[in-house]
Amino acid sequence: MNMKQRILIISLLFIYGCNGCRGPENYKTAYLKKTSQKFTITLRGKGALHPASPFDIGKTYEDSMQYLIPIDSGIIKAEDLPYDSCCYPKFGTIEISGSKLKINIYFNDTDTKKIDTFLWNGDYELLRIN
Repeated sequence: MNMKQRILIISLLFIYGCNGCRGPENYKTAYLKKTSQKFTITLRGKGALHPASPFDIGKTYEDSMQYLIPIDSGIIKAEDLPYDSCCYPKFGTIEISGSKLKINIYFNDTDTKKIDTFLWNGDYELLRIN
């Protein structure tokens, strides 16, 4: 293989990689279900695979997130959600109004001293399931 062919192949892989890695995509429907005395919000989407080889570039995987919340309407503070000892302190809100859900949560990264945005933030249509 000569130098021109190598450059062409590397260029094509680079272009494919830049166009194929769209990043995560959150689906716009969230699901709310009553579980015992509380409620569960389930969010779904696609996550971008971190490529281990050129053949993995642009691949995605199905992803989901769940929140256990105390009420099924109104504003819920992130501080009132169950605490996960593995994670940084969070703040912000989850707001439920009719069939609309708005998630606006941030993390206080105590290692880097930065505020990180939660990947699932956004506006959703809320589907209540039994």
